[in-house]
Amino acid sequence: MRIAFFTEMFPPLVNGVAVSVAELAKKLADKGHVIYVFAPKYPRHSFSYPNIRLVPCPAISVPKYENLKLSLPFNLGIFKFIKSEKIELIHFHTPTPLGLEGIIIAKFFGLPLVGSFHGYFMDKEYLKHMKLNYDFAERLVWKYSNFFYNKCNLIVCPSEGTKAELIARNCKKSVKVIPYGTDAGVFDNTKAALLRKKYSEGGKLLLFVGRIAHEKNIPYLLECFALVVKKVGSAKLLIVGDGPQMAEVKRKVANLGLQEKVILLGAVEHEKLVKSGIYGACDVFVHASKTETGPLTVLEAQANGLVCVAVKSRAMKLIKSGVNGYLVEPENKQAFADAVVKLLTEKSTYARMRKNTLKMIQKYDNANIAGLWEKVYRGVVRKKA
Repeated sequence: MRIAFFTEMFPPLVNGVAVSVAELAKKLADKGHVIYVFAPKYPRHSFSYPNIRLVPCPAISVPKYENLKLSLPFNLGIFKFIKSEKIELIHFHTPTPLGLEGIIIAKFFGLPLVGSFHGYFMDKEYLKHMKLNYDFAERLVWKYSNFFYNKCNLIVCPSEGTKAELIARNCKKSVKVIPYGTDAGVFDNTKAALLRKKYSEGGKLLLFVGRIAHEKNIPYLLECFALVVKKVGSAKLLIVGDGPQMAEVKRKVANLGLQEKVILLGAVEHEKLVKSGIYGACDVFVHASKTETGPLTVLEAQANGLVCVAVKSRAMKLIKSGVNGYLVEPENKQAFADAVVKLLTEKSTYARMRKNTLKMIQKYDNANIAGLWEKVYRGVVRKKA
């Protein structure tokens, strides 16, 4: 098939959506499909992969979101390109100007249209970046979201919890669940032992990977970690990522007296991260966000055998509490800390959960996920014909 992706999230951006879109494009390309990716143009950036054609679109920078760009809408050249390349299906990944462009083009040419719902950008923790974390703003952004997704032939999201919420929030079109995938084969942990020695100094090492932003709930995570240190004094927390709340996080670390216990590595490009050995160097992955649809970083941690502790949320189904990790009630810092301490101190519990983690992650292999997407695409094309 000849498939066009429209997305504001694509490398060189470093976030879960950009990585998952790129990996899906690669796996579909490996299966012989031709993928055209319409994404914002970044200076001196090139992307090359067999059967994938990146089409850079003029774009402007977005305040508060480092390196993020939004494309300029209504590019008539894209219409000609879509027609000349005989595109068979449009798939938009972001409800942004490029997503709107994809919708208009799909309607103009009568092409089947799939929309991916990647995140709860209408949640107050996201809206806080624009100082709009109010009920009325949340309702308005849900209406904005529905404007996009109700134009689709099919909506795809990564979890049953997200599907239920989309339907409850007046998404009228069919919703299909396809989880994110990962590829255990891309990780290189040959440097893991050296990194462990460098950062842990013989103690236990916790890991968080993600954007340093309100929606990731990192101050809560740091408060939980402070409770962990009271029980496991040798524990350290490695934080990989950057974002608008970095200064706030640094102040929080200082206020909690954790300067010697929290290591801030900053942003690491995904291609470098998977080869760095960071995942393999750590013991437990911690995640406190309540706004995720199915976080890629949790999948990647599990692919490396890390047992995860996270807060319960509507879409966090990657962890089965007590089986391959722990889920705790939001705001219960002591329960979060106790779960981490249990994993760090009870070898048999950790070994059992690590074994379960490596077994359960197999169904999320990217090759399997790409196969699910193929079936969805063919079904949408068949119904549209």
